[in-house]
Amino acid sequence: TYCGHSAGVCSIACAWEEQPVLALSASKDRSGLLWRLGTAEPILRLENPRGGIMAVTAEWKQQKVVTGSSDGWIRCWDLSAAFALPDEDAPIVKTVEVPRAKCVGQAVGHASAVSCLTSNTDMKVVLSGGCDGFTQVWDAEHLRVLRRLDNGLDSLGIAPVTD
Repeated sequence: TYCGHSAGVCSIACAWEEQPVLALSASKDRSGLLWRLGTAEPILRLENPRGGIMAVTAEWKQQKVVTGSSDGWIRCWDLSAAFALPDEDAPIVKTVEVPRAKCVGQAVGHASAVSCLTSNTDMKVVLSGGCDGFTQVWDAEHLRVLRRLDNGLDSLGIAPVTD
């Protein structure tokens, strides 16, 4: 059992291809927790300044996460502190506080809550869906809206293009 949030979990991003396997849970309690699966202790915390974290997408090789929250903001986080941790077989040293991720960028995304996020494989482009009825296409590096679509989607996905 994984316990760490004080309110409901809204979204999870998993890194199945990474070793160790990682998961990031996003919650209405304004936090995100990065877990090394197989342990029941969070290894990194994201603290949203306003509003619950409603959606999350990750690019694990770049150690970057983008979150969308109930206040309509999109935020980009640096997870590098978690990747400096000892390997899975090293003894776990309990600390009083879980290290915090650094918010490296933020922008107003929607007039109301962000309900879903997805990104392409290198996280150059992020799509956000909001409860305001709009989908936005973002330049993830600069957190700049490239396009705004009035379509009221509740779910988003990007399919890789192959030859």
